[in-house]
Amino acid sequence: MKINFKSLAFSLTLFLLPLAQFTKENSKLLDFNTFGNLILINITCLILIILISFLIYFVNKTLDFYDTLFFLLISYNVIFYFSKLKMFFLEFTSLASYFSLGLIIVICLLSTFLIKKKIFNRFLFFFIILNYVNIIIFSISINTYEKNEIKVNHDNFFFENEKIFERNEDSSSPNIYFIIMDGMTSLEHASKILKINYTDHREYLEKNDFNIVPSRSNYNTTYLSLASIIQLDYVVRPTSPKYYDRSNFWPYLLSKINNKPNLINLLEKNNYKFQWYGNMTASCKNYSYNKDFCSSKEFNSTYYVFNSFYANTPLITILRKFLPKLMLNFYGDRIDSISNFINTNDLKKNYDKNYFTLIHHLSPHPPYIFNKDCSIKEELNTSIASNENNGYKDAYLCSLKKIEGLIDYLNINDPEGLIVITADHGWNIDKNNTQTINDLVDERTKIYNSIKVKSTCLKDAPLKLDNINSVRLVLGCALNIKPIYKKTEIFYGFQEENKENYGKIFKLDF
Repeated sequence: MKINFKSLAFSLTLFLLPLAQFTKENSKLLDFNTFGNLILINITCLILIILISFLIYFVNKTLDFYDTLFFLLISYNVIFYFSKLKMFFLEFTSLASYFSLGLIIVICLLSTFLIKKKIFNRFLFFFIILNYVNIIIFSISINTYEKNEIKVNHDNFFFENEKIFERNEDSSSPNIYFIIMDGMTSLEHASKILKINYTDHREYLEKNDFNIVPSRSNYNTTYLSLASIIQLDYVVRPTSPKYYDRSNFWPYLLSKINNKPNLINLLEKNNYKFQWYGNMTASCKNYSYNKDFCSSKEFNSTYYVFNSFYANTPLITILRKFLPKLMLNFYGDRIDSISNFINTNDLKKNYDKNYFTLIHHLSPHPPYIFNKDCSIKEELNTSIASNENNGYKDAYLCSLKKIEGLIDYLNINDPEGLIVITADHGWNIDKNNTQTINDLVDERTKIYNSIKVKSTCLKDAPLKLDNINSVRLVLGCALNIKPIYKKTEIFYGFQEENKENYGKIFKLDF
């Protein structure tokens, strides 16, 4: 078989079009590690398509290899429009998925007959070039804006020169465990809207010396809220310059060795070591400048990138249909950071040393894969709109179970440890159609928060805590220094999808 370099070049250009489009649409979220995973996934897929083409050619040599490869690549491109076609057909029929898939098959088959037609190839070539020109122009425009470095106080105004309680100065400082339950609303709000009875959980916490503290998150989104925890301070306000990407926020701020966040600087000055258990959306291995922060068993975000890249194609649906256990188990490992921490043996020897452990547990945030007893559901539900309350309620009850399991584990292995179990933001579970934006943000900033510290540390703490003051409280208690608490303020920002308001910050009056 003679190598046709012109066809190969054209085929490669066609194959890379979905990657280029995805990069354009997610340019504000991509970083070096994520893009590296995308390249790895695409190279693997390309090799697979070429192997299938060779297999078809050797089985039936009457078919031209390059025509077969071309047909498979056209089909590969077309399936990326599956989601858009489905949304279109949903306006007319509940069988939208079947109509979309049928239309894709028809288009692919039609292209088979047109492959040899010069006019079709010229049209396709023009279409591809037009798309790449559009992507290049967009890339140039998006990189011409002035990137604003977010100014955060890098000073020592976190503590007063006053001891909280008497302690032997020669004794080692206690370990700190700061657990983020992603999207976990307050117990009171869960009880009101989801009818969850949390009496047993409250009694369990009180029996184990925990205080349930009425709390709010300082921001309504993960990338801002967790950034404020890592910086021990507000990261943006309404008066701040507009930002255009997440480079100064979570998790990217932990990748900057030359601009270490306040928490890392403070820990290093006080001989504390930092360790971080991430999840599939933000893995320690992918976003940390120091790999010593990560467990040896920490996974990377390849699986998450794979799901994101093919999310709108039939591929993910097919994999979930025919390999449900595999897909669900992959999700389970990458969501359940509490179990990953408990099951990691290589760090158990460090319980007698000064450690700050950050655990970011991706639940009760969707995808809703857990039953209330924490067994994995038979069917994966990643839809936020579909059966929201039941999925969230089961995940919430499982999260309470996970919290109690973690406390039991630390009671045995590190009873002197200081613990904060909180959330980065709450969740909109009240389906009242009359809610204003203020109501939605207000609900989304109501968070779960339980704390185990010495009673003397709570003496001057605010009656209502937020993310920033919670981390200042536990650090001050560990270091035996009275913290300087910030005035609680609540701000709300937006995701990249909101093109009009992304990068702007508004204040919530509460």
